[in-house]
Amino acid sequence: MESWPWMAVVVLLGLTVRWTVSLSSYSGAGKPPMFGDYEAQRHWQEITLNLPVKQWLALFIRIACTVLASFLLCWLPFLTEREHALQVVRRLFPVDRGLFEDKVANIWCSVNVFLKIKDTLPRHIQIAISFCFTLLSLLPACIKLTVRPSCKGFRFTLVSCALSFFLFSFQVHEKSILLVSLPVCLVLTEIPFMSTWFLLVSTF
Repeated sequence: MESWPWMAVVVLLGLTVRWTVSLSSYSGAGKPPMFGDYEAQRHWQEITLNLPVKQWLALFIRIACTVLASFLLCWLPFLTEREHALQVVRRLFPVDRGLFEDKVANIWCSVNVFLKIKDTLPRHIQIAISFCFTLLSLLPACIKLTVRPSCKGFRFTLVSCALSFFLFSFQVHEKSILLVSLPVCLVLTEIPFMSTWFLLVSTF
């Protein structure tokens, strides 16, 4: 309980910084032709709402080819030695598939399923599905906190609810992970390793 005043100061400081930042305009406002962050977000909204899935995939293939080409250029000097060349080939084509590769494959299959949903279901149903998943994922932590309230439980529930919104909301920007990082800072003393690891990963 002695740490509560310090936690309150940290939270208030964080809120103050966010409030003062929100007073200014968004970056690139009124600067043609791109018009900054707001125009960039509007552009991606137009893509996700109006383009068919086939064109989504065409965008992805172009990006993937660019990444692969730059990757090969970076590793090209190492391909002269046989041992280094084998390591690069194993990275690009993981023949000896392990648990990690299986998980990656499962994630890609899930992405294809979501693309199908996007293509077949109308927008208002997608929003409803997203709402249901968000609600279902945050309910267990909220119910537990209601039945057995505690300061520690409250902090962990904040983390759980923030993650629910980040993972299942209808449209989430990657920077929204910062909304999860804030409550994670409040559980640093309970789970220091996991919290630090999460903050590092979310930064990248």
